[in-house]
Amino acid sequence: AREILSSLGDDLNKFIVTDAYRQSAKALVEHGFVLLLGEPMCGKSTIAAALSMGALDEWGCSTVKVRDADDFVKHFNPNEKQLFWVDDAFGPTQIDWTSAINWSKTFPHVNAAIHKGAKVIFTSRDYIYNSAKKNLKESALPVIKESQVVIHVSKEEREQILYNHIKLGNQSREYKRKIKPFLAGVASNKKFSPEIARRLGSSFFTKGLSLSAYELDSFVQRPLEMLCEIIDTLDDANRAALTLVFIRGGNLSSPLKTTVEEEEAIARIGGTVGKAVKGLESLNGSLLINSISEGNYSWHFKHPTIRDAFAAVVASSPPLMD
Repeated sequence: AREILSSLGDDLNKFIVTDAYRQSAKALVEHGFVLLLGEPMCGKSTIAAALSMGALDEWGCSTVKVRDADDFVKHFNPNEKQLFWVDDAFGPTQIDWTSAINWSKTFPHVNAAIHKGAKVIFTSRDYIYNSAKKNLKESALPVIKESQVVIHVSKEEREQILYNHIKLGNQSREYKRKIKPFLAGVASNKKFSPEIARRLGSSFFTKGLSLSAYELDSFVQRPLEMLCEIIDTLDDANRAALTLVFIRGGNLSSPLKTTVEEEEAIARIGGTVGKAVKGLESLNGSLLINSISEGNYSWHFKHPTIRDAFAAVVASSPPLMD
């Protein structure tokens, strides 16, 4: 439960029960499995976390967030009621063939677990799953075809999500007053997503943002570019923190222990281990999140798009490519 709460951060009190959530809950009841599919930033992980929290009350399940197929096999216990949450099952930003192959091999085990009463949630970006399924033995896990929910957020749901994030975010009263006339336009933008709503409700992401129709449209339409600009303006401590999480593939154990190579890497951007520790704390809840699993804490990107943006920043600088 603590890991799920830390994954949601302060977003739990802003969660809106959407049609996608209802469909997912129904799929879990009827099939014991659901594959949540959608575009980046559409709210897959938030829905999965909310379902996991609900399982604690509804079915008395012990909920486990697993990172890979081996983790699933390790934690499955036929004598317990369990719900497994697998985020970005086949890769976070692009397909991870090793992960997809390992899951395919483990599908018979997953199917057996479901028949013994376990419940399983997979999330994946739609384009990643479409690539992965060509090499998945779906016949070994029939429910993966019949129990999918593709997330589409309706106009009314968009407006409610945006309203909640603005109202319950940490923005000033003046900001909330000024942005109010533009909220309908933001929610109706084709590129709007729950993650955009979170960022608009956080003062961290809106520093220097002019509250005009043009600027807000750019904020919604160009999320990757906006994140790159934010990363470019961070101080050395914060950039050092992001660098270490990036080098560790988005999973940096805490307390921090670095290698000589990692220390050389953060030195290239003017950072030190001491600065990185301060950066980790200052970015907690905005670009990064600290979560617990099996009693161990680790740092992760708050959202996969932050990893995308950092990769773009690195790729644009030849000295940082190594």
